[in-house]
Amino acid sequence: MMPRNARRPQTERELLLLQESQAKSALQCSLQESLQKVATAADPRVWTELHPWKSTGVAAVVGFVAAAKVTSSAAPSTVSNGETAAPPTPKPSKETDIFSVIFQTALDLFKSTLMPWATQKITEALAKKKSEESTEEPVDSKDET
Repeated sequence: MMPRNARRPQTERELLLLQESQAKSALQCSLQESLQKVATAADPRVWTELHPWKSTGVAAVVGFVAAAKVTSSAAPSTVSNGETAAPPTPKPSKETDIFSVIFQTALDLFKSTLMPWATQKITEALAKKKSEESTEEPVDSKDET
């Protein structure tokens, strides 16, 4: 779009130059917006604010995997008299490790979907019970004769 007070192009060359400059500025704006969106999407602080429980779970899994890698690659320790300590007990196979990680992830996912549903159902049941109790009229124990 041309500003109202801008001079209109008189030749085809001027028109093409104007369109070129407009296209360049539009591309620059689009690129800046895209980079800003990518930076926001990749920022863990934003994810932590939007999804605190999922972020905590991911951090726990990453910490677990990092600890497993560090402890499995550690050299055998030496005892104070210079002898090497007994070799560590054999670790489970990689398939077992992968299965346990997949199983734990699936369990966490199941919990994250089940907990809100269960909370909602319990809240509805309590509200229903409360409304039933409030609609019941108190019974008088006096007999009027």
